[in-house]
Amino acid sequence: MTISESSFVFNLGRLWQEVLSGNWDGVINIYELIEEVTSNEIIENYSKELEELLISIKNKDCEGVDKVLNNILKW
Repeated sequence: MTISESSFVFNLGRLWQEVLSGNWDGVINIYELIEEVTSNEIIENYSKELEELLISIKNKDCEGVDKVLNNILKW
């Protein structure tokens, strides 16, 4: 795993913590950070999932976020 991949996974974990706390403004901030600091290659590889993640975030859909994170992280 490269530093960028590690950072991507770490920030997804931070995003999930904000979802669990119900801090949707924090979730948006972390999503924007992920887009800013993650390599273009990773963003391109997960573009569909990240689009679904953003929709779930905008809808404040905890289950939707969980589903997308499971798809990305393959837990």
